[in-house]
Amino acid sequence: MATEPLFISGISHIERRKGEHIPPDALVELYQQHKAEQARILAQAQAQAQAQAKAAKAADGQLTKEQLLAIMEAQRTSATKVPIGRGSAAAPAAGGGRGGHHHHHHQGGGGRGRGGGAAAAARAKAAAARKYADDDDDEADGTDQWVQCSLCQQWRQVPDEFWQEINNADEDEDWTCKDAKWPVVDYEPGTPACC
Repeated sequence: MATEPLFISGISHIERRKGEHIPPDALVELYQQHKAEQARILAQAQAQAQAQAKAAKAADGQLTKEQLLAIMEAQRTSATKVPIGRGSAAAPAAGGGRGGHHHHHHQGGGGRGRGGGAAAAARAKAAAARKYADDDDDEADGTDQWVQCSLCQQWRQVPDEFWQEINNADEDEDWTCKDAKWPVVDYEPGTPACC
């Protein structure tokens, strides 16, 4: 017991005289003083850490937001004043990619983004035509209507002549493979033809 400190007051056993009694009011006062001192020390340490962080930023060469904006604005305006002609190092040689003001008469489009120019427009137009042709093929085959069996959870193709009947049915009405009035075509090969 000789080496134990005395609880919350911050008074160690060395400071207390043998046989001395500390009244509870005095302990409360000592504890409040101790808390106030700890709060002051913490606030001082936080202020010192913030000051050190600001000094470190300045020492590292980090700039303020206003300084960065001014530099970026200067770079943007000076970059627009630089003439770019044929054979410029800034212009991409093959035409795609970012950077440089690329002339549109070069093959492959150019300038900003990917692909760029007339070549990209032609590719997009061809892709749209292929997609439209694929949609027409599905409608011609009559294979774009599907229904899910409520028992086996398999999706089944519905021929055109039976689609109206299924489409007009109640939403609450369950459909099963046994309700099919046509030979059931499996969504995935190997699934059972009927549940």
